[in-house]
Amino acid sequence: MFRTVEECLGGEGTWLHGKADGGNMGIEPVRVSDGNFAMAQHKGVTCWKVGLPESPYLYFRIGKDQAGRLDGTLKVSLFYFDDAPGAFRLQYSSSDALAMPYRFGEFNADCKASAWVHKRGTGFWRSAELLLPDAQLRGAMNGGADIRLDAWGGTHLIGSITVIPVGVIHRPVGGVTLSIGNDVRRTDAQGILRYRFRPSDPTGWYVLDARRTDRSMLLPATGRIRVTE
Repeated sequence: MFRTVEECLGGEGTWLHGKADGGNMGIEPVRVSDGNFAMAQHKGVTCWKVGLPESPYLYFRIGKDQAGRLDGTLKVSLFYFDDAPGAFRLQYSSSDALAMPYRFGEFNADCKASAWVHKRGTGFWRSAELLLPDAQLRGAMNGGADIRLDAWGGTHLIGSITVIPVGVIHRPVGGVTLSIGNDVRRTDAQGILRYRFRPSDPTGWYVLDARRTDRSMLLPATGRIRVTE
């Protein structure tokens, strides 16, 4: 039996906050060889300057007393200066078995990436909110860090970072098309599909592709369809 559910964000946990002016509560930057940064002042805001030569990352370390409490889904807000074309994203330690391993043969930990934030060059300080599912922060990155900002296209000015653990609510969603091998079926109104594999089917994992066919746009921007057994 398969079940399709909608994942929506629920209640929020204790906020962790790190500011370039020293107001750190549970999260702080870490200097490492590929994650050096400079301190700067820009339009009245103290900030970290990221993207220096040979240092494309800005690493953050979670307090040890907080790390285990942040397993699951995290909402991260970054306060950045939108000064020029360029982009950045967050990479983090994840429990996702399919997350890409580190480069250069460092296979002791996996990292997963958020969506990219593309700067537009408006000349204002702005906030970007990113969702990090499947977080498992154990200080596995360089310097014992847990999250890093991956900067692209020049330098970036970051004023603060806020990390918020959020709950995930699962609601059944019906009428979802599932592709099971070469077979295509739809879940019922309760999001359930009872499926019997043929004896001739090869053994092993099946990749299930779940998608809605009614195009009702009912799912929120942060929602996604998950197939469970």
